[in-house]
Amino acid sequence: MAPQTPLNLNEPLSKDSKSTLEQVPLTPELATAGLTLHGDYYRQSQAKFNKYLVWHPYSLAFVAAATSIYGYLQFAKVIAESSSFWEFLYSPSTISRAMITLPGVLFGLACVGLFSHLVSDDFKTITDNLEISTYSTAIFGFDLIKFANLPIFKKLSDDKAAYDNGENTSVIIYRDSPIAIATVTPLEEQSDESNFVVQISGLHVRKVFAKVDFDEMLLEWALTRAKFLANTNPKYKDAKVTVLTDAYSFDSQRIKLLKSNFFEKVKSSRTLNPFSTIIQAEKELEGLVKKKNPNTNSTFFGIRPEVLTSIFDASRITYSLTINRKVPIEEIK
Repeated sequence: MAPQTPLNLNEPLSKDSKSTLEQVPLTPELATAGLTLHGDYYRQSQAKFNKYLVWHPYSLAFVAAATSIYGYLQFAKVIAESSSFWEFLYSPSTISRAMITLPGVLFGLACVGLFSHLVSDDFKTITDNLEISTYSTAIFGFDLIKFANLPIFKKLSDDKAAYDNGENTSVIIYRDSPIAIATVTPLEEQSDESNFVVQISGLHVRKVFAKVDFDEMLLEWALTRAKFLANTNPKYKDAKVTVLTDAYSFDSQRIKLLKSNFFEKVKSSRTLNPFSTIIQAEKELEGLVKKKNPNTNSTFFGIRPEVLTSIFDASRITYSLTINRKVPIEEIK
C-alpha cells in the first residue's frame, strides 16, 4: 500500500505547515484520508439528526407532558392541603418533592436522548462499515483498496489506467491536510444515448471549515466533471447530462446549497441509509448460503426505522439538475 497521508479529524491543523490551499484529484496516498472525509459526512449527519430529533416539537411535547404529569402527581396533595400560594411555595413538602421531580425531568430528557440515538443508528452503521469494499466502491465507483495499493508514481505502475479512477474525486488540501472532498460516479445502468446520468456520491467539508464556500467550489467542480465525462464518451455525444445527489431533510445547509444551484427535488425516501440496498443484497446472499431467511431488520421496540423517520418527518431527498452541455457551468447559475 502507498504511504497514506495522515488525517486526524480530532486534532487541529498543524500551525507549522505552510498556509497553502490546493485542489487535487484522488491519488493512492490520499485513499484513506478520502474515505475518512466521506465517513465524517455521515458522522456529522448523525449529529445533525440527533439535534433535530431532540428539538423536534414531538420530543419537546413528550418532555413537557411527562414533566407536567409527574409534577402533578408529586404536588397534588400539597396543593390541596395549602390555603395559599405562599404556603404551598414555602412548605417543606414542596421543597422535598421538587428535589424528587428534578430527576424525573432528567429521566424524560434521557429517554429522548436515547431514542434519538437509537433512531439515528443507521448513520453509525454506515461509518462502522465504510471500510468494507462494497461500501467504498458505492461511493468512489471503484475498488479503493486496490487503488490504495498502487505505486505513488503513475510511471512506476503497469496499470496506468487505474489512476484515472481518482480523477472522479476532488480533494481540497489546506496546510498539507485534506479538509474537503467530492466524488462523482457515472450511473451507466441508468444512462442511455439520450441521457447520461451522473451521481455526486459524496461531498463533504470538515466542520471547522463549514463556513467557507468549499462546498460551493466542490459542487461546481462536480458539475464540470460530469460534463467532461459525457464529452469524452462517444456513446453520450448527443445526450443530456443529469446530475443526481442526495441531501437529508434536516441538513438545511446542504439543501440551501443545492437549491441555490438550481437542483430540484425528484424523490424522497424514509430510508436514511443510502447503502441499504447493498446491505439487503448481502443479507439475502447470506440467507441463500445458509438456506434460511433470518429477520435481521433492526427495530425500535418493534417499530421499523422507516416508520419512526416518517413520524418525525425526516427523509433522504434526491435532487436532480440537467446540464446543457453547450452552456458553461458558470452561466448555469
